[in-house]
Amino acid sequence: MGWIPNEAKKALDQAKASAYQLKITLMGLKPPIWRRVLVPGDISLSNLHYTIQFVMGWQDSHLHIFHVGKEHFGTKSQDLDKVQDERKVILQDIAPEAGAEFIYEYDMGDSWTH
Repeated sequence: MGWIPNEAKKALDQAKASAYQLKITLMGLKPPIWRRVLVPGDISLSNLHYTIQFVMGWQDSHLHIFHVGKEHFGTKSQDLDKVQDERKVILQDIAPEAGAEFIYEYDMGDSWTH
Protein backbone atom coordinates (compact mmCIF):
# COMPACT_ATOMS: atom_id res chain seq x y z
CA MET A 1 0.00 0.00 0.00
CA GLY A 2 2.98 2.30 0.38
CA TRP A 3 3.65 5.07 2.84
CA ILE A 4 0.62 6.50 4.70
CA PRO A 5 0.80 9.56 6.98
CA ASN A 6 0.10 8.74 10.65
CA GLU A 7 -3.14 10.78 10.68
CA ALA A 8 -4.45 8.92 7.63
CA LYS A 9 -3.45 5.57 9.13
CA LYS A 10 -5.30 6.40 12.36
CA ALA A 11 -8.39 7.42 10.40
CA LEU A 12 -8.23 4.21 8.35
CA ASP A 13 -7.83 2.10 11.50
CA GLN A 14 -10.82 3.85 13.12
CA ALA A 15 -12.94 3.26 10.03
CA LYS A 16 -12.07 -0.44 10.05
CA ALA A 17 -12.77 -0.69 13.79
CA SER A 18 -16.18 0.92 13.45
CA ALA A 19 -17.36 -1.29 10.57
CA TYR A 20 -19.74 -4.11 11.49
CA GLN A 21 -20.06 -7.32 9.55
CA LEU A 22 -23.57 -8.62 10.18
CA LYS A 23 -24.96 -12.03 9.39
CA ILE A 24 -28.70 -11.63 8.96
CA THR A 25 -30.54 -14.95 9.07
CA LEU A 26 -34.28 -15.44 8.55
CA MET A 27 -35.07 -17.81 11.41
CA GLY A 28 -37.00 -21.06 11.19
CA LEU A 29 -36.30 -22.00 7.58
CA LYS A 30 -34.37 -24.91 6.11
CA PRO A 31 -32.20 -24.43 4.24
CA PRO A 32 -31.40 -21.16 6.01
CA ILE A 33 -31.85 -17.88 4.18
CA TRP A 34 -29.19 -15.39 5.20
CA ARG A 35 -27.17 -12.41 4.04
CA ARG A 36 -23.84 -10.97 5.14
CA VAL A 37 -23.51 -7.18 5.06
CA LEU A 38 -20.97 -4.54 6.15
CA VAL A 39 -22.37 -1.43 7.83
CA PRO A 40 -20.84 1.40 9.84
CA GLY A 41 -21.07 1.11 13.61
CA ASP A 42 -22.76 4.50 13.78
CA ILE A 43 -25.66 3.50 11.51
CA SER A 44 -29.02 4.29 13.10
CA LEU A 45 -31.42 1.40 13.64
CA SER A 46 -33.76 3.20 11.25
CA ASN A 47 -31.15 3.05 8.47
CA LEU A 48 -30.25 -0.51 9.46
CA HIS A 49 -33.92 -1.39 8.90
CA TYR A 50 -33.69 -0.05 5.33
CA THR A 51 -30.44 -1.93 4.79
CA ILE A 52 -32.06 -5.19 5.94
CA GLN A 53 -35.04 -4.53 3.69
CA PHE A 54 -32.72 -4.09 0.70
CA VAL A 55 -30.42 -7.07 1.27
CA MET A 56 -33.29 -9.45 2.09
CA GLY A 57 -35.33 -8.31 -0.91
CA TRP A 58 -38.26 -7.09 1.19
CA GLN A 59 -40.34 -4.09 0.09
CA ASP A 60 -40.92 -2.35 3.45
CA SER A 61 -44.64 -3.08 3.33
CA HIS A 62 -45.01 -4.34 6.93
CA LEU A 63 -44.25 -3.12 10.42
CA HIS A 64 -40.94 -4.02 12.02
CA ILE A 65 -39.29 -3.85 15.43
CA PHE A 66 -35.85 -4.44 16.89
CA HIS A 67 -35.73 -6.51 20.10
CA VAL A 68 -32.61 -5.90 22.17
CA GLY A 69 -32.90 -7.74 25.46
CA LYS A 70 -36.01 -6.27 27.10
CA GLU A 71 -35.88 -3.09 25.02
CA HIS A 72 -37.77 -2.53 21.78
CA PHE A 73 -36.99 -0.05 19.02
CA GLY A 74 -39.19 0.88 16.09
CA THR A 75 -40.86 3.76 14.30
CA LYS A 76 -42.54 6.51 16.22
CA SER A 77 -45.82 5.71 14.47
CA GLN A 78 -46.03 2.20 15.94
CA ASP A 79 -48.75 1.94 18.55
CA LEU A 80 -46.85 -0.49 20.75
CA ASP A 81 -46.03 -0.19 24.43
CA LYS A 82 -42.57 1.01 25.31
CA VAL A 83 -41.19 1.17 21.77
CA GLN A 84 -38.25 3.56 21.61
CA ASP A 85 -37.47 5.67 18.55
CA GLU A 86 -35.09 3.68 16.31
CA ARG A 87 -33.82 6.90 14.70
CA LYS A 88 -32.15 7.88 17.98
CA VAL A 89 -30.17 4.66 18.52
CA ILE A 90 -27.07 3.47 16.67
CA LEU A 91 -25.84 -0.05 16.11
CA GLN A 92 -22.72 0.22 18.26
CA ASP A 93 -24.93 1.18 21.24
CA ILE A 94 -26.95 -2.03 21.08
CA ALA A 95 -24.12 -4.30 19.90
CA PRO A 96 -20.94 -2.93 21.50
CA GLU A 97 -18.83 -6.05 20.96
CA ALA A 98 -18.29 -8.88 18.50
CA GLY A 99 -20.82 -11.70 18.76
CA ALA A 100 -23.61 -9.49 20.11
CA GLU A 101 -27.06 -10.57 18.99
CA PHE A 102 -30.44 -8.89 18.68
CA ILE A 103 -33.66 -9.64 16.83
CA TYR A 104 -35.14 -7.78 13.90
CA GLU A 105 -38.80 -8.74 13.49
CA TYR A 106 -40.54 -7.94 10.22
CA ASP A 107 -44.24 -8.36 9.50
CA MET A 108 -45.70 -8.49 12.98
CA GLY A 109 -48.51 -10.81 11.79
CA ASP A 110 -46.26 -13.50 10.33
CA SER A 111 -43.41 -12.60 12.69
CA TRP A 112 -40.44 -13.05 10.38
CA THR A 113 -37.54 -12.95 12.82
CA HIS A 114 -34.00 -12.23 11.75
